[in-house]
Amino acid sequence: MYSYATGGWLIEDKRINPSSGEIYSVVEIIQVSQATMMSMMTFASVFPIVPAIIKALVVGKEVFDVIERQPLIDSPKDCKDGLSKKISIQTGIKFEGVSFRYPTAPEGSRDVFAGVNFTIKPYTSTAIVGPSGSGKSTIVQLINRFYDPLEGTIKLG
Repeated sequence: MYSYATGGWLIEDKRINPSSGEIYSVVEIIQVSQATMMSMMTFASVFPIVPAIIKALVVGKEVFDVIERQPLIDSPKDCKDGLSKKISIQTGIKFEGVSFRYPTAPEGSRDVFAGVNFTIKPYTSTAIVGPSGSGKSTIVQLINRFYDPLEGTIKLG
């Protein structure tokens, strides 16, 4: 509404458009007003998704924090760029006194494992069974070094 009033004033006062060097025309005023209204509608349509964008930024930071974390256990000295050589598991996989609690677990919560000992023999099939939440997937995550144990050792080969 104010853009039309301002445009009328520019036309009546015979003001010069600095970009064209000519007096403002009715067509230019309508174009500018329409462009302004379309821009405002676009901005207004963005506002409802701003909370989702903020949430995505927060979650993205958490993902990058996990990716960039430095494990407490050093990689072997012969690893190049953090990538290990092919590991031979001729003697199997051995858990010795392994204790583990998820890093996001509340303080004082019980460990998923406390002093666990077992050996997975090489060239055999091993089934890990138990109820939901008993640590089956956690064993695989520990072997793959997605997590490090709080205590004890996991030996491969």
